[in-house]
Order: sequence, then structure tokens, then C-alpha cells
Amino acid sequence: MTSKTDHEVRANIKFCVKLGFTPTQTLENLREAKHTSCCRSLVFKWHDRYRKGRESLEDDVRSGRPKKTSTSIQEKVTALLDDDRRLTVRELSENVDASLNTVHRVIADELKMSKVSARWVPRLLTDDDKLRRLSASQEFVKRYRKEGETFLNRIITTDETWLWH
Repeated sequence: MTSKTDHEVRANIKFCVKLGFTPTQTLENLREAKHTSCCRSLVFKWHDRYRKGRESLEDDVRSGRPKKTSTSIQEKVTALLDDDRRLTVRELSENVDASLNTVHRVIADELKMSKVSARWVPRLLTDDDKLRRLSASQEFVKRYRKEGETFLNRIITTDETWLWH
């Protein structure tokens, strides 16, 4: 599918051909009209096509596989990443039976993920985790009551990205 500016440029080239302009004159006219996106070789190519009788402004239909990936591949990649974020693109492509480029395209374009990180995997807190947090918080409160602001000044907080893996 061609863009609106491509249509405009091609329409201008077609118009110049109908007026009898040479390819060089057509290129000069396009540059005067501030169509800076078109290069010399493209103008000459389309000028020749319209001179030989072409009427359409659209691109020719091309053979080959479409750029879209099937929803089944996308669903498989999504399910695998939901289960384990530490999978590499190579492992995903082997499990899904798709190429590396296809898996990259699914991750970046369709799932809108900029990076699959293996460092942090979200998990639910168990009852033991909750109890440990509760006791640690109670201990902090006791020490704060006992030592005051000096205790708070010695606490170092960090997130998991600072930890050595």
C-alpha cells in the first residue's frame, strides 16, 4: 500500500509526462514544489513507466509471504512469555516453530515489548513471605522507637535491579 505523499509525487510525475517534460525537468519541478522525499532514480523510473503508458499510481502487486504473523504464533509466544519471562528469543523460536525474525517481530511490533528481561519475574507472595515482611516491619518500628532518626538514616533502600545477579 502506498502512502499519500507517494501518490502525490506519482501524480505530479504523471502530470509532467502528459505535459511532455523530460525526466530532468520533472525532477526540477518536484524539487520546486518541495517534494524532497523523492530521489532522482525514483523520478526517472516512474517517469519512464508513465511515458510507456502506465496509468495507476499504486505499487505493483508483489509475490511472497505477507509481513503479518499468524495469531497462533502470537498466542504461543504470549503464553510462553507469560509462563517464563527468562526465555530467550532463540528458545521461543524453537518452541513456536518460527524464525528468529518472526519471533522478534511478534515481541516488538505486536506485543509492544521493548525488552524481555530475565532479571525480574513477578510472583505472588506466599504466606511465609508475608509473615517475614510483617516481622521485619515490626522490628523496624521497635528500633525506630528506641533509636529515633539515627536508625532511619542508616537504612539503605534499593530495588532489585541493583542486586548482583
